[in-house]
Amino acid sequence: NIPGYELHASHNEWISDVRYEYVAGVRGMTGRALGAHVGVLHMDELEGRDEVGLFTGNFRSYDLTAGLSYGRRMARSLEVGATAKVLYEKIQDFSATGFAFDAGVRYRTGLKGLTLAGAFSNLGTQMKFIDESFLLPVNARVGAAYRTRALLKGFLVAGDVKFPNDTDARGHVGAELQVHEMFALRGGLKLGYD
Repeated sequence: NIPGYELHASHNEWISDVRYEYVAGVRGMTGRALGAHVGVLHMDELEGRDEVGLFTGNFRSYDLTAGLSYGRRMARSLEVGATAKVLYEKIQDFSATGFAFDAGVRYRTGLKGLTLAGAFSNLGTQMKFIDESFLLPVNARVGAAYRTRALLKGFLVAGDVKFPNDTDARGHVGAELQVHEMFALRGGLKLGYD
């Protein structure tokens, strides 16, 4: 549970002047939480060209997502959550709009320190630019995490497998050792990537 309110804001800059802005907030209540988010991926103007390469003018493009989330503790060791979101993409004068849904579950097992989880993301409508439709990148993911309680208190190991609809399964394994209240050592591996 997150008592009260929590706010997150970030700004990232990548190569070719690509930027990502993200703002999210959550209101924690006893046994449940309500959240909202907005994210925008954008870049500087691009040069437009026709079929033979002649300059047609500059244009902008961007992607936007906004959503509402709700999470609830169903039992002492079981939590579920869902997000409904709208997706919007614009390139020059063309745009596409879609709606998607994410859902997840987390279960704290009887073995102290072991947590299991699963989630689906981007279940929703197809998006369409002009006459071309495309599917959202749907993912199913299952994972587990184990935090030691006695030996090496503060040691966490976690892993998951991601099953996307557009490529082969991918795995992730990581570990964290909390060596001080404000200092942790972390490392991880990605599996199944080119």
